[in-house]
Amino acid sequence: MLVLAFTLGGERCGVDVHDVHRVLPAVPPRVMKGAPPHLPGIVTYRGKALTVVDLQAWSAGEPARPALATRLIVLTPWRPGQSGPDTAVIAECVNEVVAVDEHTLALDPSDPGAPWVRGRVTTPVGPLTLVALAEWVAAASASRSPSAASRRQTGRGSGAGGFERRGGRP
Repeated sequence: MLVLAFTLGGERCGVDVHDVHRVLPAVPPRVMKGAPPHLPGIVTYRGKALTVVDLQAWSAGEPARPALATRLIVLTPWRPGQSGPDTAVIAECVNEVVAVDEHTLALDPSDPGAPWVRGRVTTPVGPLTLVALAEWVAAASASRSPSAASRRQTGRGSGAGGFERRGGRP
């Protein structure tokens, strides 16, 4: 299995490359008035609006840090009948794809409040927490604030600052 590695709140995470449509440079999203901090806005990708989700802001209360390796992970369509991607996740330190032996995946049922965690695995670049981004995004999009369980899961937020947001039409 190939995994796209990234950082979220100081924790190394990974997502199956089959769940990733594309990785884009992190551009400031257009602000959506009245949206919670973890839904900072929208970006346009190939003529279609993508909702940007900041899982760092949702899980730890601090936005992802802007850096050279900060990217938008555009998710593969995951809803029945969905014609194309509609969601992008802000991720820090997106800079490598690593091969993971699925047989070495250590399941971690210790946090039932975070069903998007698939397990932990050791790779040549260090340990990774494998996550299902689509499930995590669905949980974040359905709520205006994180649960205590999700804060425990990724709550070591080290983000300082956030993306500079440009005003746009609502």
